[in-house]
Amino acid sequence: MHRKVAVLMPMRKQTDNTLVGAIKASGGFMDVRQLEDGTMVGIGPLLYTTAIYVGMDLISWNQRFCFDDLELAFSEYRKLRSGQDEPSGWIARRPQLPT
Repeated sequence: MHRKVAVLMPMRKQTDNTLVGAIKASGGFMDVRQLEDGTMVGIGPLLYTTAIYVGMDLISWNQRFCFDDLELAFSEYRKLRSGQDEPSGWIARRPQLPT
């Protein structure tokens, strides 16, 4: 008997719905969506804050913005239209950029 195993490769181009579903299924996110420019974003809880993740794939993210107010985090998450947009009102970001 042969078992079929589905493997999602992060470097392989996947359909948008497949990648969104795979990221959601990985757990830890309240929502995941694809922006108009194709950038994947998500929002999820951390220990003491809520984070917006920008530039996501199955194993990493490019930027993370932390909020101490859940409603503000969701409001800023909904405003994102491209991977170049930066939410406002965050209390920490990763990676930290030089000032």
